[in-house]
Amino acid sequence: MFRIGKSQMESLAAAQRGNFIRTMADHLSAAFGGCRELPRAELEGKIAAGITEANQHGIDLEPDVRVYLEILADLDWELHERPGADAILSATNISGTGKVDQLSDWATFGNR
Repeated sequence: MFRIGKSQMESLAAAQRGNFIRTMADHLSAAFGGCRELPRAELEGKIAAGITEANQHGIDLEPDVRVYLEILADLDWELHERPGADAILSATNISGTGKVDQLSDWATFGNR
């Protein structure tokens, strides 16, 4: 039987994360003018930090992280400086998907 060791799994996870960061950098650069203006390394750094931040708030699923990053980019990477965002992110009775849904509604309907 074939077994994948812990270090191999970690390497695969790191490679997948790197691919996701590059894909998101391409997407965000195409969709948001502010991202287009950033140097690529800076944008990828913001994306990596955003992924870590999302994970710290229980937002773990790739589609949810993608939306979270889109919201960050749309708000010029200043989500926590907006009233209301912290209450959503710190809620303990809401799933990661629920948090992203609420953040999306909050950002879309002018609660900036």
